[in-house]
Amino acid sequence: MNFSQFVQRVQERSSAPSREASTTAAISVLTTLSERISRGQRLNLSAQLPNELKPPFMTDDRQEGFGVEEFVRRVQGRCGVEHDEAAALSRAVLGTLNEAIAPGEIDDVASELPKEFDSLLSGNA
Repeated sequence: MNFSQFVQRVQERSSAPSREASTTAAISVLTTLSERISRGQRLNLSAQLPNELKPPFMTDDRQEGFGVEEFVRRVQGRCGVEHDEAAALSRAVLGTLNEAIAPGEIDDVASELPKEFDSLLSGNA
């Protein structure tokens, strides 16, 4: 999946009003995800994504241990939207990520996260 397709799919799956909003959501959610997963998992994901989506994963920062509410709060701050919209955008982006990466790779991501993240990772409302 190329960058344009990724952003288009995020827009289709979410309430994002524009391509620009979908791009902001994609970068914001992936940046937040990168803060929560291990360096090795960041590298695995970046290898499967278009160049425009790699920067959030190209960091040597340590994995942070925060929950799903903090995840949504960070997306909310980065996107400048309300909490419910941030949660919906998170599901849209992570659901699209699941479509864009190798089968089963989202399970590897999930294995690093508490079960409370399952609803976001599934991409379902």
